[in-house]
Amino acid sequence: MKEDDHDGESVVAAAGREAIHASRFIVESTVKNGPSEIAEGIIEIHKFQTTPAMVSVTLGGTVNLGNYESAKFSVTISRPCYSEEIDCAYEEIRSDAEKKAIDVINRFKKAKKDG
Repeated sequence: MKEDDHDGESVVAAAGREAIHASRFIVESTVKNGPSEIAEGIIEIHKFQTTPAMVSVTLGGTVNLGNYESAKFSVTISRPCYSEEIDCAYEEIRSDAEKKAIDVINRFKKAKKDG
């Protein structure tokens, strides 16, 4: 396996496989009167041989904070995939979006309880 640094991204090539780009991501989220959370990671980016389809899922809601206050939120996750993988990709990102939405709801509830 060979790794080359290329403008903040690294290219990982394994014997007999397409090159994979590894890219770093940073996500910051903030809840009113609550702490900011920062998540970092590295994701693999595979090169598509044809123009990919895009699958997106957006979930949102409103959380009652009491005292006639509420907070609206939305979570959107998008992913490229081959057209024959649309159903599978949709199920994967829908599940991820649901987990993220539940996390956001729990953070709002915790901030309401603490604040």
